[in-house]
Amino acid sequence: MATVTQQIAIGGMTCAACAARIERGLGKLGAVEQVQVNYATEQARVSYDDAQLSLPELQKAVEKIGYEVLGIALEPPAPAAESRHRDGAGHNGDGSFMSGHNRNGSPESSREIKEL
Repeated sequence: MATVTQQIAIGGMTCAACAARIERGLGKLGAVEQVQVNYATEQARVSYDDAQLSLPELQKAVEKIGYEVLGIALEPPAPAAESRHRDGAGHNGDGSFMSGHNRNGSPESSREIKEL
């Protein structure tokens, strides 16, 4: 199983209910693992098993729901869980920014902070 994530530009959405309709419709496809549709940007982010669902099939599914696919881009793989910025700061694996506090909110020791 090879999971890929596509960023899809979708035309024809006029409201947030349209985004929800697309999410429900694509979510019913067996190979789709996750789908997020943003009405404001007219973008859908779809993660699916490309061994079970092809890109043309995904496009046809969007069109069958009643919308137009304006473009598709393969999303690059996610960075490692602890990505680092040039200044040495980074993000925790849960998406939160590293700071002088640990995940439970209590301050870290000065030794732990120096190791960052």
